[in-house]
Amino acid sequence: MRRGGLRPPCGLRVLELGHSQSSATNSDGALTNLAAFVRQLDEFMLERSVRPRLEGTYGTYLELRAHGREVIVSLLVGSASGAAEFELSGSFAVEAGALPAALEAAERLQEAPDHQ
Repeated sequence: MRRGGLRPPCGLRVLELGHSQSSATNSDGALTNLAAFVRQLDEFMLERSVRPRLEGTYGTYLELRAHGREVIVSLLVGSASGAAEFELSGSFAVEAGALPAALEAAERLQEAPDHQ
């Protein structure tokens, strides 16, 4: 693993939801807690009080929380400049049925050669 965490070209890609896809990339950023996020996401599938949070440089994060039968995904893709106008943030709901695919994607990312 390179200094600072998982480095480009991975960036941050948000779930493909079937009816739409959201994505954002900061090629200068790095994911800093992928292994912990994978563990938290696996636990979240059974215990909704857990709040998995994937963190990255420049304040970047992706967080999941339970809201009834849905899962709320909140995210922020930060900017090296620190200027809010260059950040992307938002939140959206997904059905809990999307979690297995999200966990599988996170595990594949964790196994990527650049993360070893």
